[in-house]
Amino acid sequence: MPEPFARPLPPRPPFRWGRGALHALLALGLVVLAFAAVAALVPVADPRRFGEGVGRFSVFVALIVLGISWLAQTGRKLAAWLVGGLLFVTLAGVGVLIAVVAPKRIAESRSRPLPTEDLLRAEGALRHASLGFSIPDPGASLEPQPALAQQIITAEPEARAWVYGDLLAGEVVLVMLTAETASTETTFTEFFEGTVAGQTAAMGNASVSSDERERSIDWSTRRAHTYVVIDGMLHQRIDAFGLPGGETMVLVSAAPTTERFAALAAGVRMP
Repeated sequence: MPEPFARPLPPRPPFRWGRGALHALLALGLVVLAFAAVAALVPVADPRRFGEGVGRFSVFVALIVLGISWLAQTGRKLAAWLVGGLLFVTLAGVGVLIAVVAPKRIAESRSRPLPTEDLLRAEGALRHASLGFSIPDPGASLEPQPALAQQIITAEPEARAWVYGDLLAGEVVLVMLTAETASTETTFTEFFEGTVAGQTAAMGNASVSSDERERSIDWSTRRAHTYVVIDGMLHQRIDAFGLPGGETMVLVSAAPTTERFAALAAGVRMP
């Protein structure tokens, strides 16, 4: 008697580009935020070249995280854990190297910790009580994502982060704080200029189509801005604002179809 036909394997879950883009953007923002703090704490001979390296590295990490998200979402959990573990070991090694090279400066920075207050979401705005800045509310469809924000804080304890997102639509807004990046003109302007240039170059090298629409850095107003469309699908903007105490507030936003969040940066109010 012939053996029965083997039962077909169940189909793999679909990959959601919105969720994958969200994970990649979080990784990119985390790398930039962490190394922005390093640029402020460690005497960097050439902040622009350092920023270019950070920009390239951030794209490298973001692409790997996008791949991990694809593996995890499509049911390849073991492969996702293996690749994620390798990435974690790499990032941990970079962190240890930084801690070894500049322990004194990092220790000194901890004498001026960032405020621990949360952003208050009320009356159509996100407000920080002690630092005095406010951002227009990104909209009711973008809900707080405390677990994602905690991942950023865990990886970069000296930073503060808040994440608002619509995971189904692939829309996300990150608000991040880092200390002392805006303490000098050289650190602020050259680091961010180099970071954007490095990201643009790295995307081209990775065959990722990037259309840079806007870029501006102005130390007189302590503002840096870039707007890039990635592969025609992800509209990403980064806006950095230097605070009076030398801290930097970084506002990162992304949407898959249109540049949805220009009004947020335009509506930021500084102390």
